Amino acid sequence: ENAKRKEELLAEAEKINPQGDLEAARAQLHRIQERWEEIGKVPRERIRELEGRLRAVEEKVRTAADAQWRRTDPEAEARAAQFRERVEQFEAQAAKARAAGDKRRAEQAEAQAAQWREWLAAAEQAVATR
Repeated sequence: ENAKRKEELLAEAEKINPQGDLEAARAQLHRIQERWEEIGKVPRERIRELEGRLRAVEEKVRTAADAQWRRTDPEAEARAAQFRERVEQFEAQAAKARAAGDKRRAEQAEAQAAQWREWLAAAEQAVATR
């Protein structure tokens, strides 16, 4: 009987979609976990299967929470902002050198700006995809 009740809970848990409203998904999972504990023990041969399915749902929600945190990580945002600032600085140096007729300094500044632009793109990608 307990295994059957836990299977019903799993059917509900497996419908949780943390991609939409993560907080609602967490709350729903928490309620399911509490009910899971209240149900009690299941036959030994079913434990691994049932617990594994619940852990898969927990991992799905945890992964979504981790991804949301990384997207909003203030350190990652600050790093991208610093890279953006450096790109702008080197581009300004290149423009100033070019205006002064110093082709060599302009090319050096453009090369540095290009390198910082690559790092900026990587930093922005890390923020966007996490």
